[in-house]
Amino acid sequence: RLKRSSEHAAGRKPDYGVMKSRGLLEKLVLLLFAAFSTASSKKLEPLPVQLASEGAEVGTANTFRAQVFNIPTRDLELSKATCADAKWGYQQISLNGRDNMVGVLNGAPDIFEVAAEGGLRVLKKGLLRVTASLRGSGGTESKPLIVGSSAFKANGLPPAGSNTLEGAFDNSGACKTSLDGFAEGNCNCKNGNTTVSKIIEVSEPGYVLNVATVPFTGEWWKIEELELEAHWSPLHTNACHNVEVAVTNWGSCYTAHFANKEDPFLLGGAKLLRQLGFKTLKTTLAAKVQKPTETYDKAAWSDLPENYSIANLANHSVFREIFEMGFSHYVLVAYTRAVTWDSNYYRVHGMSEKNKEKEQQEMYELTKHLMQEYNGTGKTFVLQNWEGDNVLIGGYEKAEENNKTRQFVQQGMIDWLTARQAGVNQAREEVKSDVVVLHAVEANKVYWTMPGEVSDEARGSHSEWIPNVVLPFVEVDLASYSAYDAQQKFDFGAALDRLNRSVRLTEYAKKTQYASYPTYIGEYAMGENQFDKNEERIGTGVRNVIESCLERNCPFVLWWELFCNEQYKGEGSHEQSCDYYQGDNMDLAGSWLYRPDGTRWDLIHNMLKEYQAQC
Repeated sequence: RLKRSSEHAAGRKPDYGVMKSRGLLEKLVLLLFAAFSTASSKKLEPLPVQLASEGAEVGTANTFRAQVFNIPTRDLELSKATCADAKWGYQQISLNGRDNMVGVLNGAPDIFEVAAEGGLRVLKKGLLRVTASLRGSGGTESKPLIVGSSAFKANGLPPAGSNTLEGAFDNSGACKTSLDGFAEGNCNCKNGNTTVSKIIEVSEPGYVLNVATVPFTGEWWKIEELELEAHWSPLHTNACHNVEVAVTNWGSCYTAHFANKEDPFLLGGAKLLRQLGFKTLKTTLAAKVQKPTETYDKAAWSDLPENYSIANLANHSVFREIFEMGFSHYVLVAYTRAVTWDSNYYRVHGMSEKNKEKEQQEMYELTKHLMQEYNGTGKTFVLQNWEGDNVLIGGYEKAEENNKTRQFVQQGMIDWLTARQAGVNQAREEVKSDVVVLHAVEANKVYWTMPGEVSDEARGSHSEWIPNVVLPFVEVDLASYSAYDAQQKFDFGAALDRLNRSVRLTEYAKKTQYASYPTYIGEYAMGENQFDKNEERIGTGVRNVIESCLERNCPFVLWWELFCNEQYKGEGSHEQSCDYYQGDNMDLAGSWLYRPDGTRWDLIHNMLKEYQAQC
């Protein structure tokens, strides 16, 4: 079974996280703007700069909030502009109240201070999530007001050649709209409003955040008001997280560099990940055959009986060796052999009573085997499906062809998951063991269920996903999030919370350590080639996913993957994946720790290893 991101398959380029903020900040901005509208004829008096929690409003700890009015305009010298044919200007937003009006609502003085030049100095290493809401006026139909905000370097100016907006891959820099973190305002165009966000990893104390606006091309424009929020959080690298932060071993388009060249693929990858210090392994509980290791894979699985069960598979010598390694936790994509011709048969045919019995029986036998065989080790096994929303999509399409409803497909999945969970429950009730076996459901269209984030037109006819049409009707132990639809979003954590709220826990799960937050990240990835080797963008995005998980104490955050099995350029990309791979490194997405030439991708490797430093 080929693995590929549904976002990639749909031909969509990545969304780099420029999005509207919600919640407290949004409400505050709306109230402020309403106040400005009703009191525009009154003279605004300068507000004192308050860098203490007893400011005008006490906000979230570790958060700096400020209102800025009367922002002065400063023209940029032509010699510094990247456009030879036009003069353009910018407005540096100063937070020191010297030449504009500032009200600091909450300062968190142990973390933030206003620098002499007007920027915001961050006093501690950590992750900074910045949101800027701006309002301006003065544009015309011929000179539309376009406003933006970004975290720049020390001089507060946009970087020439920045190319990080979606679709802006031409290195046009400040001449066009390819500015880091920028967004357009209202181009009707006498007033403009925009909210933009950015995530910054502060690697050293003393980083200065400068916020500037850049209207194009600099003749009729004025930014009038700003609402700024900067939230700081510490990195979780000061504790041991070698269980939570881990890597998947699934497939590869190229020869894996194993110590034992004759190891079957799943075994060789597991050995390598254990050597790297990870205590959790995610893999597939299947007789996996990969093209680069085809000879050794086929030889390894040749002794499986013709009609083997999933419990037979778990008892095979390959998995016995994997399960006897030093991993403490295993996350296994596990499908029974109750129906051998289609593991997702229920989405077309529903679940007969016989199907339910067979599904439950195989899950029971597997759970019982794991609890008995590894009793005394205290190991944890999580049994999950793969990207259930993709399965629903296929089911919806087939339902239309067979004159069945989407509700029929949903009920099939509900019955299937209920039978799987029943098998796990049955074994846990019968067997006394220190081994923990849990059943998880994986979703991958969570962001699409969040109100206001995706238009009805974009959703099309497939508007019903696991968080709102399946999980509310089943009891499970855990939920897994294959997070490609939201991993680049500024408020990724909100999508994680959305899935978590939809989980109905079993009584067994309520007594486990995962009861407070039973949702984990089953997949996330930002490929080295897919993202043009932009290490700043990739690093910040990956860090945000990991930290969002650890901030919530979620069970796992699992990087996809050890090697890469996704071709995204050239003949046969996506649909045939590795079948057409000819050895060109750049034809692969680059979601890996190890490249085809055996070199290691240190950006991701080193970041993941940071969470083992205290182990």
